[in-house]
Amino acid sequence: MQTNFTEAQLADPDTARSNEILRTCVHCGFCTATCPTYTLLGDELDSPRGRIYLIKQMLEEDRPADAHTVKHVDRCLSCLACMTTCPSGVHYMHLVDHARARQAEKRGGGTPDLAYDDRWMVSDDRVDEVLGLDPQASRCSDDTGTNPCSVDGANRDS
Repeated sequence: MQTNFTEAQLADPDTARSNEILRTCVHCGFCTATCPTYTLLGDELDSPRGRIYLIKQMLEEDRPADAHTVKHVDRCLSCLACMTTCPSGVHYMHLVDHARARQAEKRGGGTPDLAYDDRWMVSDDRVDEVLGLDPQASRCSDDTGTNPCSVDGANRDS
């Protein structure tokens, strides 16, 4: 990925490291297949590739994160599935950490302001659909009448 940082911006070690990481991304999209938020929501900006673009733009323009950027960066679960899939070895977690630190710095400290609302919450049925599970199947039962979700097969509900 081509970047456009000034020499002054690159004097900051975090920005210099982010620049190196951004330049390793080749936009292949392999990360999207393993990203749970992209898989569930289907929005490119909720994929590692989309977040990389948002973070790059924020850092290059040397501006605070706007609400749009914060929403998509904060939706990252930090599961790192994208990093295990990336053939270019993009160290995505450093970029997200840098973005979140910058968000906190511009906000005056503290942790990211996660916005949990109906647009972000995902129903169990949607998770079942994405994972290819039968939503009608009991999650903790088998043909033996024991509860496989319990210790030693004993039924925890009794």
